[in-house]
Amino acid sequence: MKATPLRYRAAVAPITELLIAQRNLQAARAAEAAAIHRWNLTRVGLELETGVVASQPSL
Repeated sequence: MKATPLRYRAAVAPITELLIAQRNLQAARAAEAAAIHRWNLTRVGLELETGVVASQPSL
């Protein structure tokens, strides 16, 4: 028997696979946004404590 990906043997429909990929992409984007937000909060906190304004990172 030829080795086939598990998702096809488990009868996962292509639309389900697409929805799973979209969910994973949305979760990754949310995690990135949360990390940027935490970084911004940390930067503002340091600016308030030290009075030194940090340069903005180029994205």
